[in-house]
Amino acid sequence: MPVRTVILDRDGTLYNEYKGVLQAGVPEMLERLKGLGLNVFIVSNEEREKGVETLLGVSRDQCLYNADCGVKGSKKYVRKVIELTGDKLNEVVYLGDSDLDMREAAGGHERLALFNAEWSNPNYMYGLPMNTPADFVDVLETYFLKEHLWFFRVDGDDSLNRPVMFRALLDPDTCKTEGITDLLKQRKPVLSNREQELANHLVLHLLASLYLEGLHLIREPNNQGGFKKPLYTIYPGCTGDISPVLRLFERFTARLLTMKYEETLVSRHTPAPSSHKQRMGGGSPEVAVQFNTIQVSPAFASKVKGNVVLVADDFSTGSNAMETSRNLLMTVGAKRVIGITVGKYRRDYTAFSPDASCKLPTGGGPANITGTSLARKTMPVVQDDAAKGEF
Repeated sequence: MPVRTVILDRDGTLYNEYKGVLQAGVPEMLERLKGLGLNVFIVSNEEREKGVETLLGVSRDQCLYNADCGVKGSKKYVRKVIELTGDKLNEVVYLGDSDLDMREAAGGHERLALFNAEWSNPNYMYGLPMNTPADFVDVLETYFLKEHLWFFRVDGDDSLNRPVMFRALLDPDTCKTEGITDLLKQRKPVLSNREQELANHLVLHLLASLYLEGLHLIREPNNQGGFKKPLYTIYPGCTGDISPVLRLFERFTARLLTMKYEETLVSRHTPAPSSHKQRMGGGSPEVAVQFNTIQVSPAFASKVKGNVVLVADDFSTGSNAMETSRNLLMTVGAKRVIGITVGKYRRDYTAFSPDASCKLPTGGGPANITGTSLARKTMPVVQDDAAKGEF
């Protein structure tokens, strides 16, 4: 499940071809990657240079050139590495510095986590930016080599035999003790240095878990013999706002996986009472409140139909928000909805399904239902307490 193989672009990323020397920190990076037991492949769109192989301290078998795989961006380099290692796509990551690297790593269905070597191309828009070679290894070691991905998982079918898939990264105790609960509740646009550091740590853990499980690779076929591009959105707060941490998650996801975020896909058309305040006052939030204040944008109905949608949120107590988005999106025609949250409070999950009297909008837009028109099914859950140690 952890990353097993690293693909490294040669020219610019590892080797300064104008000066004829390795980039600062590259020898140490290669040594650390070797020490972590990772497979390392060097790729170049140019011809073989034995002198560079010698400088890098790698064998010919670890290198792929134009003569081996043609032009970068064709996916032949990635496919060759997969063929040689037998690894899955979510067990491989790519470090590069150009459009050709982006197309090779993240174009099409075979989508690898893409990191940008900022020391070579500091202003490049794709790839998660790494300041130094050491930073790249630090991120791999901290986030992408972990064994335990989620604290809480649900996989099953609701009462209508539709798939239910939900993941939560952390347990409530970790969220409280690490200051994550307070961080996610606030909505100020600018975070302090300490808050930004925690937000980065949190988002990288969330992204790595998503990547290592391969959730970003779940796709449905299109009519042209290929695959539809999955949709990705964030569940809005009670007034329609979005946590700055989830905004950061959106930016990191776009850069690391080149996934396109659709902000208005699921939106709050009417403010809802705060579920947190209701619980603090001894009340129990009704799921119908979520259904009647959330909508799927009609403009996205054709893209949703037959597709996979990933919905991210900050916390889940029961399952009201995740089940609202799942039901509304499936009514529009989604094949599968994957819900992920940072934290999960209660250790249970209820799947909701519309009964015969429940009329949800098939083309998107507002719903108007009562809680009694929804069937309930308690779902089996899997908890992995070892995930606490990963964080």
